[in-house]
Amino acid sequence: MFKAPENTSHFPTPVISPVSSMAENCARCGTCKALCSFLSENGTPGQIAAAYLASAQGDDQFRLAFECSLCGLCTAVCPKSLAPSAMFLHLRQAAVSAGTADLKRYHRILGYEKKGCSRTFSFYSLPLGCTTVFFPGCTLAGTRPANTLKTYEYLQHQDSATGIILHCCTKPSYDLGRQAHFESNFFEMTDYLTANGITTVVTACPSCHRIFKDHSSFKVVSVYQLLAQTPIPYLVKDAGKPKVVIQDPCQARFDRPTQNAVRTLATHMGLEVKAVRHSGAHTLCCGEGGSAACLNPDRGNAWAAKRKRSAQSLPAMTYCAGCVNYLGSGEGNFHVLDLVFDAKAALSGNARVARPPVTYLNRLRLKKKLAKRPAAVTRERPAERKKTISGRISGIVLGLLSAIGLI
Repeated sequence: MFKAPENTSHFPTPVISPVSSMAENCARCGTCKALCSFLSENGTPGQIAAAYLASAQGDDQFRLAFECSLCGLCTAVCPKSLAPSAMFLHLRQAAVSAGTADLKRYHRILGYEKKGCSRTFSFYSLPLGCTTVFFPGCTLAGTRPANTLKTYEYLQHQDSATGIILHCCTKPSYDLGRQAHFESNFFEMTDYLTANGITTVVTACPSCHRIFKDHSSFKVVSVYQLLAQTPIPYLVKDAGKPKVVIQDPCQARFDRPTQNAVRTLATHMGLEVKAVRHSGAHTLCCGEGGSAACLNPDRGNAWAAKRKRSAQSLPAMTYCAGCVNYLGSGEGNFHVLDLVFDAKAALSGNARVARPPVTYLNRLRLKKKLAKRPAAVTRERPAERKKTISGRISGIVLGLLSAIGLI
């Protein structure tokens, strides 16, 4: 997957610094290694960093960087509060910058991201006086378009000037080390929002939440915090007090306000939340994190299996649509918005959850519905000048579907 660079002096200097720091400061105590299958197979972060610095090419360490799920569990348990996942992200950025990373095996996730940033799938709707927008994320809008719309309607019930943005936050590129691509796409969007008076972003996706929190100046709040604080007119409260465990997404590992809000919602709905060892800051990755499973699918499956075992045969409720997809909604797992808007269906395993390619059609249908609503400002992301043959074919197919009324 990785080709050795001819001259390591071309690596950006800022990338070397986190590696040197890790090699120097890691105590090699093994605390993180004991909990992480990736580290248990390859050594402590300090050992990996030292091996990188001692290598003439760093090729093996570049490969290892892409096997880390970037979940942050290592940071949560580190007695010195080090951040190994940040080092691995820097190594990914170095590999991309040096041209040593072959990203072909990530074509599906990058294609998914590209569609989310395209003119076809993107849509901005900003009512008059809008300063707050709802940013549901790609997966929720595709798998649960009805609940996405209901959530937006709930937010508009609280503030009629709330807008909505259908767009990808480009976290896949960020995680893969495509920093320049991430910045050009994400900042194009945030600059537009700032220019149009937006000050607050309400998120439903923990990955989107993390990106906006870390890389923008907006006030960022999860929709679950708002749902837990205010009455919901159509909230069903006859759940029947079943026991569930909560799967905290790794991107919300240190987001206590959102973690608490989701548990408050579960309690309001009459559920009994069973405490498990791997939750909150010590939560386990579902297996999808960092696109690591694209390089090592067996390890991704192992994370998912470990996560399921920790649930003690109870259904898992999460607030990440990606987690539900990876862990399997057919096994009793569900999204908190499934619970909020149709508790009986969620708890019986009958929540309506779409799968690809229907998810893409759902996103287009949702966009079409939103486009019919009055707004002071609407926008689609400007089309890229270069268009591939596959892109033209996709456009033709989508056009035909639209013409016959399927979208």
